[in-house]
Amino acid sequence: MACPCITAETWVSVLEGDRIISKPADTLTENDTLLGARGNIAKLSGTTICGTMSERTVYYGINDRLPFFSAGQPLWTHGGWKAIDPDLAKKENSWLIVGRLSVGDHVHMLPTEVTCPENVKYEMVKITRFTSRIVPS
Repeated sequence: MACPCITAETWVSVLEGDRIISKPADTLTENDTLLGARGNIAKLSGTTICGTMSERTVYYGINDRLPFFSAGQPLWTHGGWKAIDPDLAKKENSWLIVGRLSVGDHVHMLPTEVTCPENVKYEMVKITRFTSRIVPS
């Protein structure tokens, strides 16, 4: 289930039984249980809510992390949902109120190691810079 909002190799946290595992986004399947902000969980539907990939897509990363999300991908921040391109994010997620993601914002990110869902706490990571790369379709 490829989605142009994040790169295929982006690791996504899913709940498998009573443990959290990470797997690449391109291996997600319908009904996978995704771990969200504040420990919320959601079932992945078979519906793609992302737009189609253009000939070349720019992906962005935060600080020293490899680029993994597109300009229209909303990220949960200390100030609500934000995206590098809020207009594109609203087109793809019309029900969200989306602001502009900028250097200085704090985004919720999972720590690198998570042991059990009851104790999951997202870290607040301050954006000091964006990295980017162009991925051909």
